[in-house]
Amino acid sequence: LYLIGREEKVAPLRELGLEIAPAKEGAAALRGIPYLEIVLAPHSRLEGQTLKQINFRQQYGVPVIALKRLTRSYRTDVGDIPLQLGDSLLAVGRLNQSPALQRSSDLIVLEPDPLDPPVDRRQAALTLGLIAAAVGISLAGAPIYLVMLAAAVLALLFRVVPVEEAYRSVEWQAVFLIAGMYAVSRAMVQTGLAELLGQGMLSLVTPFGPLGVAAGSFLLTALLTQFMGGQVSALVTGPITISAAISMGVNPQAVAVATAIGCSTSFLTPMAHPVNILMIAPANYKFKDFFRIGWPLTLVSFAALLAGLVLFWGL
Repeated sequence: LYLIGREEKVAPLRELGLEIAPAKEGAAALRGIPYLEIVLAPHSRLEGQTLKQINFRQQYGVPVIALKRLTRSYRTDVGDIPLQLGDSLLAVGRLNQSPALQRSSDLIVLEPDPLDPPVDRRQAALTLGLIAAAVGISLAGAPIYLVMLAAAVLALLFRVVPVEEAYRSVEWQAVFLIAGMYAVSRAMVQTGLAELLGQGMLSLVTPFGPLGVAAGSFLLTALLTQFMGGQVSALVTGPITISAAISMGVNPQAVAVATAIGCSTSFLTPMAHPVNILMIAPANYKFKDFFRIGWPLTLVSFAALLAGLVLFWGL
């Protein structure tokens, strides 16, 4: 039995016949113990009450071993300190073992943080083996998406990752958004709308000369990337912009670079890049957040591109 606290608080237990001594293993004795960091939610009904008054351990099933308020930490008599907004509680336990804590609207549980968990050598060897095999087979020419899918299935079969954890880690919002984005991009290509937009944009910038063509290639590709993704927009705009450059006698390499950078300018919408989509749910982003942060980055990219085109290609 491991006890955490000051010696004078633990000493009375000797009167009950318990033998108490410092842990010989030191910090190693705490390896593998799961911890939870808990904070009070705004307008929490628990504010002003103590952990004893709440009957925290019995109600939520996890013991609190420390409380942090501002820059000071409390590890003694934590149960007698009235809680305040901004307090951070350190508890011992796993979130999946406390349904009451998961349902509570008065407390916010931050990501569980196991302290230096012990390494399961068998699981570690299996994980490294699967990664090495997947990378090797992919380099040999096998489709990478099939190889990674097979590796994920094997990880589930060998119980490297529990099925429940794998299911919880899937961002279903991102899955459906990607599916919808793919349908929209296919529709734009097959109906000719993407090509029509491309030709219309180039007809507007052609009078501005070589630099205008390169700038228009960037703007067109960046615009389509926000709704189609960079992988698809490159296939749509690349042939159009390079053909326009060749017909006007403009360096096609410079226009190709402008098109490629436009494909990477995925800042304005969550559909522009898979990473944007995956971060929506964990970070609680909204559509307007991408635009608010993305438009300055897009302008910086555009200005840097123009400077590079003038400096290196003399457009």
